[in-house]
Amino acid sequence: FTYTVSDGQEASNTATVTITVTPDTNVAPVAVNDAYTVAEGGTLNVPAPGLLDNDTDPEGDTLTPTISDLPAHGILSPAADGSFVYTPASGYFGTDTFTYT
Repeated sequence: FTYTVSDGQEASNTATVTITVTPDTNVAPVAVNDAYTVAEGGTLNVPAPGLLDNDTDPEGDTLTPTISDLPAHGILSPAADGSFVYTPASGYFGTDTFTYT
């Protein structure tokens, strides 16, 4: 758009304002697989940053994990800071998995 400025005494000048709207350039964060070990009958306590320790965001945004698939053989208690507690089901041993986004 253009506008005119005046000194109130017949002198004036015109200028143009240009506004450029850029597309959203948010890039998805990079999540890296994690692996932990816990003894049968034990409890795994992982402090922050836990799940997020090896994950990054190109823009430096704060990451928060969201559990999308729960473990099939235990109880998971996740926190927003990436820490979590996992307790395997009684008598279970083997591999258990969960997914976060």
